[in-house]
Amino acid sequence: MIFMNSMEIPSSSIKPVISLNPSTASFELQFQRPSSPWLELCPDAPKDSVEPCHFQLINQREKIHRIRPLRSFPAEITHFVSPSEIWVRLLNHIADKLTISTNNAPNLETNIVEGIYVFTPLNENILVRARVIFNDCKKKQILLRLIDHGKLVWRDENAIFEMKSKKDEMRKYPWQAILITLQGVIPENGVCFYFYRFTIF
Repeated sequence: MIFMNSMEIPSSSIKPVISLNPSTASFELQFQRPSSPWLELCPDAPKDSVEPCHFQLINQREKIHRIRPLRSFPAEITHFVSPSEIWVRLLNHIADKLTISTNNAPNLETNIVEGIYVFTPLNENILVRARVIFNDCKKKQILLRLIDHGKLVWRDENAIFEMKSKKDEMRKYPWQAILITLQGVIPENGVCFYFYRFTIF
């Protein structure tokens, strides 16, 4: 049995080694897989149209692949939300190398839309890779997923920096954070995970 007692596991201070067994694709991507095509509404098509003739086939899109482990591996926990959302990294991750000094920050991103990849501060010294999840135009704040740490963070517009080119070196490496879900987990009190105490059978 494993008991987890804390309300929050800071990604920067706790790095327990655990054994995991996700069950998809290859252990570690050595190259970028080709993008999958998808349909997109043509610019001159009526808004909200569902007619096939109003769509175009897109063969390329902005994408950074993820590590998809095939077998068990030792890992460190970087961010804990609930038993159904735990972010981990391989022990030989390269997240520390996928950063930019704030002294060498690229230009601010001027076209902030959902799904694009950007840089944002992790602290006052470094910028890390992130993906735009939501742009709150009214509050001028952007919800980001730190793809090498797993955390969701809110940032002001002046803290969103462009990831210059689709051929940028930073795009060649997959997300270092890996999402896992625990199975067979129940709250200790049988009701909720308020204190994140749970038992694994």
